[in-house]
Order: sequence, then C-alpha cells, then structure tokens
Amino acid sequence: MTQTKILLFSLLFAATLNINAESMSGYLDLSKLYGNTNAGQYFVGLALNPKATAILEITQSLSSPENSDQPGSEPQVCLTEFRVSAGDLTLVLTDAKKDQRLNATQKISLYSSYYDESEQCSTIDALLKTPLSFMPYFNLGSFKLNYSAPYNYEELFLSISVFPYSYSVVLNISKNSDSNYFVDNLKTQLSLQLKRGNKEALSFYTYAQAGEQDNTSTLSLGQGFIELK
Repeated sequence: MTQTKILLFSLLFAATLNINAESMSGYLDLSKLYGNTNAGQYFVGLALNPKATAILEITQSLSSPENSDQPGSEPQVCLTEFRVSAGDLTLVLTDAKKDQRLNATQKISLYSSYYDESEQCSTIDALLKTPLSFMPYFNLGSFKLNYSAPYNYEELFLSISVFPYSYSVVLNISKNSDSNYFVDNLKTQLSLQLKRGNKEALSFYTYAQAGEQDNTSTLSLGQGFIELK
C-alpha cells in the first residue's frame, strides 16, 4: 500500500470530521493471518474531539495497598482516584478493497490514582501541587469482519485499543472560585501531547469464533501494533 493512498485517505477522513477534531490515520493489513486467513486490509482513521475544559472528579476511599498480592490480608490504605471526562473519540476502519466501513465512538476517559501509606488521606490540594499523570487507554471493543473464518469456525472478529497519547498524559489542574477542581485549556494540553508516529498507537487482536453467541470456542489468528500519524 503506497504512502500516497494513505495520505489521500487521511485527507478525506479529516474532511469529514468536526472541524475542531484532531485526526490520525494508519494502515492495518490483516490479509496474511494464521492459517492463511485473509481478514482484509483497512485504512484506519482516528478522530479525537476533546473538550475545552473539564471538571476533575475525585473520590477517596479505603482500599488494599497498590500491587498487593493478597487483597484483604494487609491493612487498608487511602486510595485517591481522579477521573476526567475529556471528550470523545471515533475510530473508522475502511476496507481497502470493499465498499465497507466499520466505526466506533466512545468517551475520552482519563484516570489517575494515588495510594497513601496509611488510612489517613492526603489532602487534595497537596496531591495537586504537581501535575497529575493520567492513563489514556481506550478499548474500542470488537468489530465483526465480513470475511470467511478458517477451519470449522464461523466468524472473524477484530479487537482494537488505541493509545494516541502513548501511555501517559500529564494535566495541570486549576481551582475555580467555587472551589471546584478543573482542567483548563484541556484541548490544548492534550493536543501538545499527541504522539504522531508512535509505532504502538493502535493495538489489535484478530480471532475466529465458532459463532457470535458462542465465545467459548475461539482461535487466535494474529495480534500486534500499528503506527498512527
């Protein structure tokens, strides 16, 4: 697949998006999987549409220590969790040979946590003295592919996760006059941390299944990463 075709798809994909969305694209080749399975070749488009600002959701509770081998057997500690509903993203898979398209949309949900060494919780102001590092992991679920499954299996599926910001995003948090914590300039902060050309920006796993209702009998066909630019 030539770079020219990928570039053309990128331009066409971007033209169909919200004008404020960030777009990334790549190419996914599933034509030579295990058992000589052809599951297609796809242009991949990812649209990111973060909010301009977002409220920081905070919860504090007692929990087992981080990395505990036997939860419940050790004294509990205070767990502080931070969540940001930062907007939404859309993934589009366009078959390079057929006139078919698959897509999925989900929220851009960012998560961060902090464990104290005791049941005593640190104050939120103390925890926010330094920028927070969030985990930007987005699982888009499974897509049913319109290709023949190998052997005695009936259906093909493709599971996808994306990491447009790699594996960590750092956000600066502010406090407004109502004492609410929020992320100001969220769109700008995320845009500056977008990792174009990251060779692990999209993770995929392809498998065959005996039937859509029978997920107990599956056959792994291939997995890996592709680059998004």
